[in-house]
Amino acid sequence: MASSSFSTRSPPLILLIIIIFSFASSSVTISPPRPKNVNVALQTKWKSTSFFLEAGELLAKYRNEFFWSFLDSWKLLPPPHHGLDNPTSDEVCFNKILRTASSILDGPLQSVFHLSLLLRSASPKLVLYEQLAEESLIHHKLKGNEEGKKAGEEEQTLAPPCCWAETQNSVFIDASKLKEWVKTLNIEEGKTLETGEEMLKEGEEKPLETMEIFAFDHVFPRSRSFRPVIILYGTPGTSCFATFDAILSEAATLGLLKYVFRPYLSLGCENLDADRCVSMGAGETLYLGGYGVELALKNMEYKAIDDSDVKKGDIT
Repeated sequence: MASSSFSTRSPPLILLIIIIFSFASSSVTISPPRPKNVNVALQTKWKSTSFFLEAGELLAKYRNEFFWSFLDSWKLLPPPHHGLDNPTSDEVCFNKILRTASSILDGPLQSVFHLSLLLRSASPKLVLYEQLAEESLIHHKLKGNEEGKKAGEEEQTLAPPCCWAETQNSVFIDASKLKEWVKTLNIEEGKTLETGEEMLKEGEEKPLETMEIFAFDHVFPRSRSFRPVIILYGTPGTSCFATFDAILSEAATLGLLKYVFRPYLSLGCENLDADRCVSMGAGETLYLGGYGVELALKNMEYKAIDDSDVKKGDIT
């Protein structure tokens, strides 16, 4: 009788134990506390620009020669390996930019440069270059103008070139045609490219009709005033920039023209043949450093106390 009584009562007991353990296990699970602070950041209306181009603009704030030394030093560095076995990380690119800039700056300026680069303080200046480049593309019909397009009119979309150079009346997207134009400058002066250095020793120079340049433009250090102005748009690290820069820097050294460079990273050119480090950081969401706000919220508990008795005691 005892064994049969145990068998009939054991299932409810086991079920009760299971329920207790399941309730205990579920009560142990605690959800992580939610943060009580609110972070507010200011986001720019434009996409982020390249860290490499920003580094050049920061160096140009100190001296124009620092900018060109930065470009020359970058040319001498071995190109990074982009294969799948050894991809170039953002950290490697950032350290490469810092080392190149640190070789130009003095010790105290290196820390200031590093902080300014992290704050992205030179990004607005590059956006200004982008606006000037877009105007140049539309002016020379190298890119479709959506605003001037009539309703129902089909317009052939042109991919903007990675590099181009413009003068007062011409634009060059082919390096061979640019070289031919440089030779015409020698023909007009009765000189050849090899004897162009003699122009530096000649007398007064007559002012020429030139293009408008701004105080923030990058003028090649050995360029001469009152020479034909030519503006190069492009990004260092691309093969087209290396070719255009070699032609223009040589001609400017010989005193044939005034070489101005405006950095501009065309859409799609960063994936064509450019050094990945040159385009690192471009096209992302950009937040203004130093303008964030953090709101710390705290729980405030209030306790209601009847102070009527206390007030009566004070009166008596």
